[in-house]
Amino acid sequence: MTNLLREDVVKDMCDLGHTGCQNNVIEIFKAWMEVSDPDKNNEILPSLRKATYCTAIKTGNEVEWDFLWLRYKKTSNVNEKRNILYALGCSQQVWILKVRTTEFTTFEALNTYYLN
Repeated sequence: MTNLLREDVVKDMCDLGHTGCQNNVIEIFKAWMEVSDPDKNNEILPSLRKATYCTAIKTGNEVEWDFLWLRYKKTSNVNEKRNILYALGCSQQVWILKVRTTEFTTFEALNTYYLN
């Protein structure tokens, strides 16, 4: 219950534009982007990943979007895939969604998502 409440509070604070919340999760996300093996070394608490990913994508650009898309393609964890797909849709830059999501609409990507 505490993890769910924490996730809701972080998500709501970041969604409402709380600068401290946004800066904190963006810093955490950028640190994750810089580790040598981000697929094995994700220090972001599982209960905060959805909110952290979404905020990073919402405030970021194609660098963050492409980084998270690559994590989606490499993970086999269904919960992680769901968190990442949710977050990729948080982008405020419509062109990223239009251009980058064409890859997801392929049969292989859909098959991978629903079967894993």
